Amino acid sequence: MAAPRRRGSELSRRLATVPPQPFAGVVYRFIGSRFLHAPLGSAGSKLHGGRFNPPGSFEVLYTALAADTALAEREGLLLTAAGIKAARSIRTSVLLRLTCRLAAVLDLGDEAIRRRLRISLADLLGPWLPWNLAASGSSESEAAYAPSQRIGMAMHQSHRFEAIVSPSAKDPSGTCLAIFPDRLRPESQVRVDDPEGTIAAALGLRRE
Repeated sequence: MAAPRRRGSELSRRLATVPPQPFAGVVYRFIGSRFLHAPLGSAGSKLHGGRFNPPGSFEVLYTALAADTALAEREGLLLTAAGIKAARSIRTSVLLRLTCRLAAVLDLGDEAIRRRLRISLADLLGPWLPWNLAASGSSESEAAYAPSQRIGMAMHQSHRFEAIVSPSAKDPSGTCLAIFPDRLRPESQVRVDDPEGTIAAALGLRRE
């Protein structure tokens, strides 16, 4: 069990050598209609886990830089040049357009940064759900976490990054942005972009 902890420590040391980058732009998120009362809520990701967070760890707001990538990530579809493949049952959902201004992002879409951190695409994009099922109630060791979850934990624990930019595991040409709500800096913000004001929600730019 010691090997995963050493790997985590090594990644943490390498992270200290990579400067955070700003991000400003539009991202997209699909949510179920029953979640419209909290469109930027991410408690479910903490409860059930996700690509960059094991169950019961911390919240992650999962978004994508394009609407079709957000759909593919939500529904587990495969986007190809010929169109959407392997569509099973698309659920009723609401597409959110979000404006983001983040001060400290780690861009794992950059191959040079991945090489510097010694993170492979296989670790970044590999399946994570089977690890959750296998580890349920059995162990709290890092060995029970998917490689991408160990990456996310190291980013979150470093307190240096608000979000991770990464390639999409479902859309070969897509990019995702995974935001840590509890790591947002005072100057950062994520806001629902709805000119009609029907859906209003924001994260960040708060003083407590």
